[in-house]
Amino acid sequence: MFKKLSIFSMGFLLVSCTWVKVTEEGKVVTIREEGQVSDCKKVARITSKSKGEIMGVERKKEKVKTELETLARNEALEYGGNVLVPASEIKDGKQSFFVYKCP
Repeated sequence: MFKKLSIFSMGFLLVSCTWVKVTEEGKVVTIREEGQVSDCKKVARITSKSKGEIMGVERKKEKVKTELETLARNEALEYGGNVLVPASEIKDGKQSFFVYKCP
């Protein structure tokens, strides 16, 4: 019984954790809506991937969303971007973003 409870507790902790941290450089990247980038140049489309579930337990949608945005913010700099716009909904732990360079 104790072993099952320990395994369940460990799984719960894993499901609730956010593994990815925004880098210092990634902190300058913001997330906007499509209508807020009319004066910007689109430079790339990227896709972030994260675990939607761990050990058969679905992770909280807000945690997955935050993790995907963090991954995208960190990657946007590789394309010279400073703004992200979601290009898709979150599905199976994946989401695409357009990367923009804005003044």
